[in-house]
Amino acid sequence: MEEETEKNLEEARGESLIKFLKQKKDFAVYIALAFIVWLGVYIRTRNMTINSNTGQPKLWDITTNSWTLGPDLDPFLFLRWMEYILEHGKLMAVDVMRYIPLGYDTAGEMRLLPYMMAWTHKILEFLSLTDSITYSAVIFPVIMFIPTTIAFFLFARKIFYKEERSIQNLIALLATAIFVLIPSLLPRTIAGIPEKESVAFGFMFLSFYFFMEAFTSEKLRKGLIFGVLAGLSNGLMALVWGGTSFIFMAIGASVLLSFVLGKVKKEKFYIYCLWLFASFALMIPFSTRYMPILLIKSVFIGFAIGVFALIGLSFLLMKIKKVNEFSEKTKIPKELFYVVVSFIIILLIILITPAFGPDFIFAQINKVKINLVEPFNSRFSLTVAENKQPFFSSEWKDNFGPIVKGIPLYFWMFFAGSVFLFSRLVSNLKRSRKIILISGCTIFLFSIIFSRYSASFFTEPGLNRTIQTLYFGGFLLLLIGIIIYSYTIRKQDKGLFYLSVIPFMQAFFVLMFFTKKNPMNGTNIGSLFVQFGGWIFLFAIIFYVYWKQYREGEMLELKKINFSYILYFVVLVLGIIGARGAIRLMMFLGAVSPAVIAFFVIKTSQIYFQEKKELRKVFFGIAAILLIIITILIIIGNPLLFFKGIGFNDWNGNFQQVRYTAEFYVPGPYQWQWQRAMEWVRTNTPENAVFAHWWDYGYWLQSIGKRATVLDGGNSIVYWNHLLGRHVLTGSDERTALEFLYTHNATHLLIDSTDIGKYTAFSSIGADENYDRFSWIPSFIMDDSKTQEAKDGTTYWYVGGATGIDEDITWNDNGKEIFLPGREAVIVAFSIKTKSSGQQFSQPTAVFIYGDQQYNIPLRYIYLDDTGKFSDFGSGLDAGVFIFPKINSIQGQQVNMNYLGAALYLSKRTIHSQLTKLYLFDETSQYFKLAHTQDSMFIESLKSSGMNIKHFVDYQGLQGPIKIWQVNYPADMEKNPAFLEKDFPDIRLKTPQPGEY
Repeated sequence: MEEETEKNLEEARGESLIKFLKQKKDFAVYIALAFIVWLGVYIRTRNMTINSNTGQPKLWDITTNSWTLGPDLDPFLFLRWMEYILEHGKLMAVDVMRYIPLGYDTAGEMRLLPYMMAWTHKILEFLSLTDSITYSAVIFPVIMFIPTTIAFFLFARKIFYKEERSIQNLIALLATAIFVLIPSLLPRTIAGIPEKESVAFGFMFLSFYFFMEAFTSEKLRKGLIFGVLAGLSNGLMALVWGGTSFIFMAIGASVLLSFVLGKVKKEKFYIYCLWLFASFALMIPFSTRYMPILLIKSVFIGFAIGVFALIGLSFLLMKIKKVNEFSEKTKIPKELFYVVVSFIIILLIILITPAFGPDFIFAQINKVKINLVEPFNSRFSLTVAENKQPFFSSEWKDNFGPIVKGIPLYFWMFFAGSVFLFSRLVSNLKRSRKIILISGCTIFLFSIIFSRYSASFFTEPGLNRTIQTLYFGGFLLLLIGIIIYSYTIRKQDKGLFYLSVIPFMQAFFVLMFFTKKNPMNGTNIGSLFVQFGGWIFLFAIIFYVYWKQYREGEMLELKKINFSYILYFVVLVLGIIGARGAIRLMMFLGAVSPAVIAFFVIKTSQIYFQEKKELRKVFFGIAAILLIIITILIIIGNPLLFFKGIGFNDWNGNFQQVRYTAEFYVPGPYQWQWQRAMEWVRTNTPENAVFAHWWDYGYWLQSIGKRATVLDGGNSIVYWNHLLGRHVLTGSDERTALEFLYTHNATHLLIDSTDIGKYTAFSSIGADENYDRFSWIPSFIMDDSKTQEAKDGTTYWYVGGATGIDEDITWNDNGKEIFLPGREAVIVAFSIKTKSSGQQFSQPTAVFIYGDQQYNIPLRYIYLDDTGKFSDFGSGLDAGVFIFPKINSIQGQQVNMNYLGAALYLSKRTIHSQLTKLYLFDETSQYFKLAHTQDSMFIESLKSSGMNIKHFVDYQGLQGPIKIWQVNYPADMEKNPAFLEKDFPDIRLKTPQPGEY
């Protein structure tokens, strides 16, 4: 009896629990969300764990024995500003440690981030959760990632607000789980990297979420409140990151499209106005970047302002009776008519306004073209890795997740999911129109993505013909299918038949231009036609369907289109355009794309469970299973290998990849070398010292070394980069270099080993309009198999691939003139010969190849780092070699080193440069006094083991010192005002030339 009573009691408890869970459905959702948030935090703090070798946290400064930031540059600026705010209560008006002697007006920067870091420190300090300002800065991005993840969850759920609540939650949870594991987001949200994006994405998702809440609200008051919240979130993002342009463009385009579809009434327009004005209310007062005239001239923000003007003027014109009567006579859709008329009126106003005029229109058109084709097209931008335009075949497909058997799983899930989302967007329309719209969308996505596929299609390494066929065979089949479909219905729909000429021409260009000479590289005529053909075809198809709906009285079906789908699809397209434009913008696409993948998986599964027809049920069942399997592979990889470590292989998912990356996203030997160099700077240079160097290291000098600099990573005065690159690093005239440094109050010059590899960058930026300084410093390795021993000495051969020469070479070989054209001829090797004593070297000889001919030309100079001996043979090509040691192998305590094992080839342009003379050749100078040499950690360890080595060695690349010179000036030196100009005197100095770097 007692057992039966207890059993009944347990059953009652179970039923109560089930009833409780049913009543509190969201409780389980929030538990799952909490776990996902914890997972994101767990991963992003892997680099804060203890280093087993040192017993200290991995983010550690070995000179101060305290916390430090991760291996990045910009965060050190925000740390320094954070420290200043905490000490003085506010940020300085002018930062006197930057751009000496002018300083930097901080009102031109987005200042909210360091303030948020300072506020976070105060909160953590109050809660006794921090032991230093730096620790607070280290943990700041992780803390910010928590609300960012929650904001993304709300954003993802709101997109699909018309779905059942349980489906909304499932989509949002799966999307959030994918979001926290996106590889491209990790470097900007991990501990130790307090970057702008760690905060900005949270504000972005809130802005989109609040705006969707506002625009889908049935109550005006609620809509207005959410509209203001969306604007404030947008404004806050603008004070953190320039990516706010995406928000303006996405919301502006979505609202304009919705207005044309008849979905926007006055109440919705009021919401749009409040969003726009609330954004500006925060942006304009707090940053000089957002002065009203600059907002109008901005392509993206100006577009949002233009939408405001178009719709506002349209509503005003609707009140004019005669205009309404004329509108009815035109038999054009009402909203479209008023948009066109308003556009013409606004265009005329712009043309007759002195502040704008025709030049403004042409400038905006040019900006749009640049943003679509080559958004970062300047010499400086092309030398910054994250600003380079990616190709799909390399950077694109490798940035979003695992690649299994050559197939980028995440990309294809995103691509197919985007098409699926679009199909749901137009699901209210007739079947024939849905088919053509979905096909048009697919062609459009293919066009903008694959029109920049690779620099050389068929020679792309690692890409086999099977994958090529998968990528482009499907595209061609789709195009052919559209053409056939259009032909079959030509009698019923002639307009659609005529439109098919666009995909027909695209197919032609795809076939003609996927060759070695004409690859789909994003800039040649074939690539541009495919890209813009996609845009034209999509817009033409949309307009065609829109017109047919209007003529047949079916506009109501268009009004039923889900606004949140419109907004999200526009966001995805902007993400693709951004990712196509610059490597650093891939993170935006990575941030917004998980929602469409989750929707694809969950909605397909839901259709399977709801489908009644057997055949369709089987189809959707198989599709759902495949999608779930692929999603598992994306998230965790092969489940059987999931718990077998964190190393990389073809079957590891995003979890393993981001966890592995996070574990090692910490300072290493290179950063430790800098920490030691900055310790010397802090203790051995006056506090008012000013350092000149290439721009990369500015924030480290300012924050770690506590000294002012001429340049830094903000690159607010790019012309100074040109001047320093031209006169100080690549120039040969010492006095001109001194004049530039004197004008900028420089007391010290610093050159780092990585500047050897960056020579291409600063010689490109520092070159004149004809690229007179543009060059590079290639490395060569001794090939022991080619060593030739003879009675009179030993000949050593150095090989290094085929490196193009930087300028034309003309050489007289016993009366025969040899001409080697720059960029076409290559240097492939050179030889040096020791005399019988083994202590002296004969003149080196370089091997050049042009066409199918080989030319051996003697070089005039040689420098041996081992002995510090420079030899000028008085004749030969005006070029030389820098010989230094190479580590062949290390086994335990045994180091196999060849003191002559590596070399750098120095052309005429590089061998006479200040960098070569001071940094490589250790030339003494009356005005540049070597004050400190900070060896790399590896070389220090070699020296400590008793090896006789100087400063350079080749081991997994060039290992070299950080050298610092104290700069003295001639008594008659005067400042040159031209060196303080901020703008390029000739636009050709910053414009890249075709065929150059």
